[in-house]
Amino acid sequence: FQTHYLHLHRLRIKKGARVGQGDVIGTVGSTGAATGPHLHYEFLVNGVHQNPRTVSLPKATPIAPKHKQLFAIEATRLFSLLENYKGQMRLAAKQ
Repeated sequence: FQTHYLHLHRLRIKKGARVGQGDVIGTVGSTGAATGPHLHYEFLVNGVHQNPRTVSLPKATPIAPKHKQLFAIEATRLFSLLENYKGQMRLAAKQ
């Protein structure tokens, strides 16, 4: 699942922050040839645009209490690996 928010004027959260339903993430402004302030919102499932109001979301079962500590340790390890990969990213640039 991916969400895209375009035409934002000012972000009120930091990249990677957790947000909940109803949280204000930014303010909108007019960009390009826009006729007025607006937000362009996209919701993608496996890279395909979907209607966020009608898409079926998976039902998640909570982690059993006996597995939570092991899960937290593994999640911390994996997040650390992801942070290391961010520093190694290389982007192609037009010359």
